[in-house]
Amino acid sequence: MAAKSKIVITGGAGYLAQRMLKALSEHYDVTLLDVREVTREGVKVPGLVLCDLGTEDREALRPIFRGAQAVIHLGIADIRGQERQARRENSPENFASVQ
Repeated sequence: MAAKSKIVITGGAGYLAQRMLKALSEHYDVTLLDVREVTREGVKVPGLVLCDLGTEDREALRPIFRGAQAVIHLGIADIRGQERQARRENSPENFASVQ
């Protein structure tokens, strides 16, 4: 049996990644990354690599991604506190004069 290709999934503890994990794991060597170790239900995610991709130390991230054939980016920035402000700033009324 041939070795499975490696893929990396950011946001590995998130809803979408957890729904995709079983099917992807059947065909790929999956590396899960996230800034939190547990799902939103509080369940610890086995094998998850705890890391912050926002770090300025890119060299520290290279070993995690080395050999990956693909990256599925499901991670998001936690913007709950900024969400309302962003909606106001990006509302259609603010762009009415843009041609």
